[in-house]
Amino acid sequence: MMRRYFLRFGILGLFAIHGVALDATLLRELELDYWVYAVAFTPDDRCLITCERLATEGGEVGGFLKVWEVSSGVLIKTIEQEEGGNISMALSPDGKLIAASSDDGIIKIWDSSSAKVIHSFKGNRFALRSLDFSSDGTLLASASDDNTVRIWDLSQGSLKYVLSTTKESVDSVRFAPKGTIVYGITEGSSSKVKGWELSTAKELFAFGNDVSSMDISPDGSRIATANRDGMVQLWDAETGNEHKLLGRHENGGRNILIQSLCFSKDGSYISIGDSEGIIKIWDLETGCVVCTLQAHKSDVTTLQFSLNGKLLASGSIDRTVKIWSLSSSN
Repeated sequence: MMRRYFLRFGILGLFAIHGVALDATLLRELELDYWVYAVAFTPDDRCLITCERLATEGGEVGGFLKVWEVSSGVLIKTIEQEEGGNISMALSPDGKLIAASSDDGIIKIWDSSSAKVIHSFKGNRFALRSLDFSSDGTLLASASDDNTVRIWDLSQGSLKYVLSTTKESVDSVRFAPKGTIVYGITEGSSSKVKGWELSTAKELFAFGNDVSSMDISPDGSRIATANRDGMVQLWDAETGNEHKLLGRHENGGRNILIQSLCFSKDGSYISIGDSEGIIKIWDLETGCVVCTLQAHKSDVTTLQFSLNGKLLASGSIDRTVKIWSLSSSN
């Protein structure tokens, strides 16, 4: 069967379409005060939480968590991180808890309604690069420059497991949806994705090379990675074997560093953001790029799809967060 190809120019960028068109329209632009490190939609998609990091030449550090109404762009709530600068943020699956980490090794967890701190964890000796809640919201994983991934029990308010990488810092961490395996990008000589079994703290496998970003599919079957040379790949999450090579991210024949990557909530798409402000969306069924946007003036540090799949949020060190409305058309 012959496939139909479409090429469409829009005000916001070039849409390269294979089969079914994916249109992206800028719905909302949020002006923030500092660099944006993370974004998260609430489970009802009504609000977006942003994580900003303040860092001055004089050594002052700090951070802010802000809650915005998506429909209006109105700022609803601000939570200030007074000690240490925010590096990463995670929202619990039920939206009731917000966790943020800092470069002083401290994790704070707030009640999202009252904005009160309910846990403060100190165990990592160096900067915390990434956080992730388990799918049932009972555990929190933290990745650190101290060569460990630590698993925190939220019901007990204590450390439960320590997963060691020996001499490699960990830049990113993700729970498998079933919660039995934790994945992390280790920042060693080749920056691989490693998988650990929680109950035994045993390393199961390592794969990839020069990995800069990763995410796990909602059903837990696949892991998407981006390499520093712009290569985007899919892997079998249970074995670490390569599943599919999607292609190389380029601009004008140049390989560009991919800074962020995420799956859509139904696992149909992945989106990547690069160091030059470009966003691309891949259709995983066809393996084709279906949308390309010149979205920001600088690095796209974070991306997230809404639960209903109709929105994509992007954040950047250009101090903006943009919310894109996505729709399919023939």
